Amino acid sequence: MPSGQPMDVARSYGKESKQAATRHVEKHMALARPMFQLGFKDTDFDTDYVVKVVTTKILLDTLFGESSDFFERAYTEGLVDGPFAIEYTAGSFYGTAVCSNSAERPRETAEHVLSELARVTAEGLNEKRFEQIKRKHMGRFIRSLNFIESVTHGQMELAFHGLDIFDILQTYQNITFEQINTRFGQLFREDNYATSVIMPDK
Repeated sequence: MPSGQPMDVARSYGKESKQAATRHVEKHMALARPMFQLGFKDTDFDTDYVVKVVTTKILLDTLFGESSDFFERAYTEGLVDGPFAIEYTAGSFYGTAVCSNSAERPRETAEHVLSELARVTAEGLNEKRFEQIKRKHMGRFIRSLNFIESVTHGQMELAFHGLDIFDILQTYQNITFEQINTRFGQLFREDNYATSVIMPDK
């Protein structure tokens, strides 16, 4: 190829299964308290990136956030020590939603999370709560604009997807309850989750 000529690079990441490769992993480490993570493999790559991120963050907070009925029950019953750590990460060909916490009975707590998802599948999401969490996230996003570091990091991430940081606010404003319900069905399935438990060394 002549020097200075552009070169096309073909990238192949292989074919990824929609199912989780391993259902359960358990290890022992030097910890004071047992910990668990419950992860859901995202296989939706057709939905617009910013819509997917916004709907997933609202959905996770609706289900497992500190103000959720589920967290209140889990904390009251002594299943968890504090709020769940809930996060979502995504790229061009991968995505995962994770719910984690420290718990004296981590396997039981993980099963309670799955039971809550089964209940919501049967009974449906609460639209009033969705509206509350939507307003909460919009307010949090607007406050984040006061911090240059937050704006810079957010803009850098979105630039790789051809987006602007204000696309996030517009998406929060326009997101609907129907989109949240659709996202729930896409993300929380019986074949795409895995649990990871870390127990203290004996």
